Amino acid sequence: MQRAALRQRGAAAPGDPSRVPGDGAADSPRCALRRQPPDRAQCGADRSGSVKRAILTHRVDFAAIAALIVAAIAVSGYILEHQPSFQFGQSYYTVKAQFATAAAVTGGQGQAVAIAGVQIGQVGGVSLQDGRAVVTMNIDKQYSPIYRDATVLLRPRTPLKDMYLELDPGNANAGAIPNGGVLGPANTTPDVDVSEILSSLDTDTRNYLILLLSGGAQAFHDPGSTQTAPSAPAVAGLRGTLKRFEPLGRDTRTFASLLATRQRTIRRAIHNFNLVASSLGGVDTQLASLVSSSDTNFSAISSQDAQLQATLSLFPATLRQSAVTLGKVKAFSTASATTLQHLQPFARNLGPALRASRPLFADTTPVIAGQLRPFTVAVRPLARTLAPAATDLARATPPLSRSIGVLNALFNTLAYQPKGAQQSYLYWGSWLAHIADSLVSGQDANGAFVQGLFMGTCPELNFFEGQLQPNNQPLGVILDLLNAPALSTLPGVTAISGTTQYSCPSVR
Repeated sequence: MQRAALRQRGAAAPGDPSRVPGDGAADSPRCALRRQPPDRAQCGADRSGSVKRAILTHRVDFAAIAALIVAAIAVSGYILEHQPSFQFGQSYYTVKAQFATAAAVTGGQGQAVAIAGVQIGQVGGVSLQDGRAVVTMNIDKQYSPIYRDATVLLRPRTPLKDMYLELDPGNANAGAIPNGGVLGPANTTPDVDVSEILSSLDTDTRNYLILLLSGGAQAFHDPGSTQTAPSAPAVAGLRGTLKRFEPLGRDTRTFASLLATRQRTIRRAIHNFNLVASSLGGVDTQLASLVSSSDTNFSAISSQDAQLQATLSLFPATLRQSAVTLGKVKAFSTASATTLQHLQPFARNLGPALRASRPLFADTTPVIAGQLRPFTVAVRPLARTLAPAATDLARATPPLSRSIGVLNALFNTLAYQPKGAQQSYLYWGSWLAHIADSLVSGQDANGAFVQGLFMGTCPELNFFEGQLQPNNQPLGVILDLLNAPALSTLPGVTAISGTTQYSCPSVR
């Protein structure tokens, strides 16, 4: 058998360059044949020896590769350690906050959560719940806990909307929020975009703002400037403008202090109003009754507007009279000081007089007990007898009251004195009574007679004497009884020649 000539699987063909003379691997028998199991251990030993020889040959290269791998692992660990979003092996105190909008907030990007500008955690995630954005805040445990009255403000760190959360931890009296607790929308304030501010302005305000910006652009436009420096007039004008900032700042500070005072006043007013509202909240039934009663009262007052107007019209005269009365009261008080001083001995003696009256009171007590009380008991049957009469009187009282009301209105009308020099009816009534008394004060044998006073003008006397008296004898007797003066005796009267007539003086 020619075993050496047998082609083994994996053996190199004749002329194969891998079969280098002197190479132990090439010169050794082929150990890959399945039918040569005893040679397999020898084949493994040859292979391990080849690897060792290769490592020894390229040991510098192997060391460099190992060093690069170690350096890559160290650099990767350093980079990951300094990444804000790297949270491997870290434990946080988690609080969630509900916002109306959480635009530009993304979890895992290292967006900070800060208290007074100091970072205490970062945003862990954003989700949507019941139409609100829920932002998860991962807070370092050393800054826990956060209280229930805490406030969270969403603010941009840069104009490019690099957002962060400004947190006010609140007061310990409100109680701590448990891990995973939620702050409601009342405790959060989202970021306000400039577009929202501009959209809240009306059309006129936006137009004025555009005019302001255009005017500012024209004011800062410098046609004489170069690429390196502005012109001298522009610099001088800007310097003059900046000099005016000092009084503006002073006035602005005064204005800001006034606003701060106003804010404190408004805060105190709101607090007081809250106290009033809280107090009124428990008396809603009484308030409803008060409103109903006030409506009834105002309705009754509105139905008496004419009387109120008349009453108010009397106030000026009443106030004037009150001022005069108060002046007189002042004079009276000044004058009564002496009287009061003289009354002091009387007041001092009043106490002994009352003590001296005690025997009188002791003597009258049996009279009251033994006589007046039995009299009262005896009068009771009479009172029961008078009860029907009292009932009839009660029925008659309303018409009598109306009659008294009419009389009251009549007397008020008679006593009413209008403004100015005009007097009331009572004033003229006294004169009427005086004149009526003087009319019947005369008398003769036939009794009292009514007196009279004849009055007439010059033309009337001329008519009486020239026409009536000659032609009417009875009327002439009456004129004689009136004792009218003769027309010729009046001053300024002249006789007309050839007639019985007289000429009366002209009245100018």
